[in-house]
Amino acid sequence: MFQALQELTDETERLQKKIEERGKAVFLQATQDLLDKFPQIRALHWTQYTPYFNDGDPCYFRVNSLNVLMSDPEKTAKYEAEKRAHKDKQATAKALSEEQRKKLGIELEEWIDPGLESLCEDEYVSSYSADKKKAKYGHECWGAIVQLAEWIEHKSNQDTMEAVFGDHVEVTVTRKGAEITEHEHD
Repeated sequence: MFQALQELTDETERLQKKIEERGKAVFLQATQDLLDKFPQIRALHWTQYTPYFNDGDPCYFRVNSLNVLMSDPEKTAKYEAEKRAHKDKQATAKALSEEQRKKLGIELEEWIDPGLESLCEDEYVSSYSADKKKAKYGHECWGAIVQLAEWIEHKSNQDTMEAVFGDHVEVTVTRKGAEITEHEHD
């Protein structure tokens, strides 16, 4: 008598699983393509959840604003110049004898790398400061980031994002893939 209902339930579950698997593969490929095309993008991250508060209105799942960890072009150029200068200085120092180095006051020094994080800025994606960020990071790069933000935040994609990444999570996408961690919120 209820076989048709059970078949509908089974089909719904199968289709939801397919959406989750395909959605994750397509989304991760699109973000990897973005990261490959624009090396100054270090990471993409956002939170997504169903709010807990209850003021009488229903609470709905939502993807919150995209943030992007970007390599700052000026800091990166300065870093590269300092690294080259240190390497050149050390090459010169190594070519000298220890006696010559002491006489000239040149020491062999280890390069202390400040790490990529020190070269990056965490940028909030919005149309508010788009012109300034397009100038800083490039029109095509920032335009692609805004396009991704609009896609993940669009109401029609919320169900897909929830199916792919889950509820009450923070998602970070890097060249190594997606990291999904539990997110606590008010």
